Amino acid sequence: MEPTFQGGPCTDCRFPEVCKPKGVVTPQRFCLTQIAKRARTFHKGESLYRSGMRFSGIYAIKSGSMKLLHTDSKGREAIIAIMLPGELAGFDGLFSGNYRCALVALETSSAC
Repeated sequence: MEPTFQGGPCTDCRFPEVCKPKGVVTPQRFCLTQIAKRARTFHKGESLYRSGMRFSGIYAIKSGSMKLLHTDSKGREAIIAIMLPGELAGFDGLFSGNYRCALVALETSSAC
């Protein structure tokens, strides 16, 4: 049976295919809303997460654009990626338990 989205924050999402797990084979319905968080709005310059913060999840960019920044030991910043709607961010903290980069809004944006 194909995973389904039921109510909550995923009902009105324009990008359900981004978060929908591939290859889930189960006779039970998979309800992503049990683990998904409601989208938050971030204004230009506001960070979703910063380098060194404890890992709290993978985020889907819903609208706007964000930049993934790495800061070296001398304080120099490098843009690693520009994240657009439908892309996922946060993988840099998945294995270490802490984010290694910062995700900063380039304009009013939302992510969940």
